[in-house]
Amino acid sequence: MELPDHLDRPNLFTDLPTPPVPQQERSRKRREALLTAALEAFTHHGFDATTIEGIARAAGASVGSFYQYFHSKQQLLLVLMEHFLEEIDALDLTLTVEEDIRPQIQTIVHQALGVDAHYAGVYRAWREAIRGDTALARLDQHVQDWTASRLIQLVEGLAHLPGARKHINRHAIASMVNILFWELIARTDTLDLDTTIQSVTDLIYHTLFEDT
Repeated sequence: MELPDHLDRPNLFTDLPTPPVPQQERSRKRREALLTAALEAFTHHGFDATTIEGIARAAGASVGSFYQYFHSKQQLLLVLMEHFLEEIDALDLTLTVEEDIRPQIQTIVHQALGVDAHYAGVYRAWREAIRGDTALARLDQHVQDWTASRLIQLVEGLAHLPGARKHINRHAIASMVNILFWELIARTDTLDLDTTIQSVTDLIYHTLFEDT
């Protein structure tokens, strides 16, 4: 089944309570400290091995304080995944014929992989959490479909630029790049980021554009 060219960013809290953001600055800072500590813990220990006690301790807070902001470790993970998706959504996919094409692709890849690298531990924890959880697995499929639709928009934009190959399957290319990006997220701690950026840029450019 082909995906539509545009899908709205999935709301991970459609069927779950959304933790409110505190109004007071002190409380907001404490909440941010918990999120930062959780990101670090998920990065180093994964989802299952990370504990609420460990997150609270790393944030300089009590377990009771944790529960003032989040109902559970899973809810906190969902908040971090929401932040991840927000940053993906904010990526500028604008292209222009007035500039060389390859540097524009490289800029987008650089920004995307930078976001991926920051949230790599969160994504790996997410992959742990969805195992055996059908509700989270459904959300994950929505996330995958949405990122694929974002890439379809990018590929469609590139395909209309001068020098683009004719008669290519844009949806298939977007799906391939989508799978590649998600695989790279899981391996960012073992990759040379600059080399990966160059390789992904070359892959996209030479797939879509005639060699000159």
